[in-house]
This record gives sequence, C-alpha cells and structure tokens, in this order.
Amino acid sequence: MDRVCSDHFPIVLDCGGIQEGKRYFKFENMWLKVEGFVDKVRSRRILYYVEGSPSFILAGKLKALKEDLKRWSAEVFRLIDNQKRSLMEHLKALEEREVSAPLSKEDPRRKLATTSELEKVSLMEEISWRQKSRAL
Repeated sequence: MDRVCSDHFPIVLDCGGIQEGKRYFKFENMWLKVEGFVDKVRSRRILYYVEGSPSFILAGKLKALKEDLKRWSAEVFRLIDNQKRSLMEHLKALEEREVSAPLSKEDPRRKLATTSELEKVSLMEEISWRQKSRAL
C-alpha cells in the first residue's frame, strides 16, 4: 500500500507453521464389546518380556500393549466398517425379495441374524461416537 493513502503499517508474522503434536493413546470403550478382547489382552500381556525395575517393566509392557492394540484396532474396525456396509446391503436385498416374492423358510432367520449383527455393529459405532463427543 502506498503511504500517501493510508497510515496502515502491515506486519508479516511468521511463527514457523503449526506443528502437530503426537496423538495420545486412548482406550476405546467399544473394544470391550468385541468378543475375545479381554482374553486377547491377557494372552498378549504374558508374551512381553521387559527387564528392569517393577515400574520400568510395567511401562514397557504397557507400551508394547499399546502398539498391539493400535494395530489390532485398525484391522478389526476397518473390517467392521465394511461389515456394516455389507450387512445393510444384505438386509436391503432380503427386504426387496420379501416385497417381490414370498420368503423361503430360511429367509426370516437370515433377516433376523442380519438385523441382530447390524445392531451389534451399530452399538459399537454409537459407543465410539459417544466417547469421541465426550458425552459419557
């Protein structure tokens, strides 16, 4: 800007950009709804070997467990997203078949099993979103 027209003195402030910090590990409550989760944690805990003082051993085992849980969560819950999508498609197909033609003896059982499984998956998703919103 020309100083003739304005008394404004612009300043450029460079703070070096935003540095994203390390994300903290958070225990997900929905993990408790997965069948076999507690047994998995118990069995993994035994496999870790750390030497040192009791507090160092505890810290080392927790660190190893954290890495295992992160990996496990990424695998399992990526599959759950896909599973929810496929369950919804399967339920939709069953409902469309129900409208167009009479159902076989197996179809009501399949529909009930699909609905039940979809409710479990939806419950885990709801627990996750509730925890993320901090509305516990």
